[in-house]
Amino acid sequence: MDELLAEPLERRLTDQTDGSHKGTNGWPYLLHSLLQNNNQSVDYTIMNFAVGAATILPGVNFRPYDNDCRSEQLKKSLPNFVFLAFGAMDSIAKAYTEEFFIDSYVKFIKEA
Repeated sequence: MDELLAEPLERRLTDQTDGSHKGTNGWPYLLHSLLQNNNQSVDYTIMNFAVGAATILPGVNFRPYDNDCRSEQLKKSLPNFVFLAFGAMDSIAKAYTEEFFIDSYVKFIKEA
């Protein structure tokens, strides 16, 4: 694992151009390092638009991802690939149903 940490911790936690983002345990940075170290013929750009404890469900009052500027930044970045991880906060929302969650997730994927 040490060979993946090509940059000092301080850089990984402050420079978001390689996908790092303070508070997300650096996994985007590790993904960037893996891609760069294993295929140097392609220049990868990893961008991290994470919002901790956000929800994908519209109309929920607790940290809706769609109301955060990072949601708009993600959509404007015109990504080739998007990794999404929602569900923990969604499942405890009063408005949660499996169908509502799936519909919300699919709608967001189409928009991104």
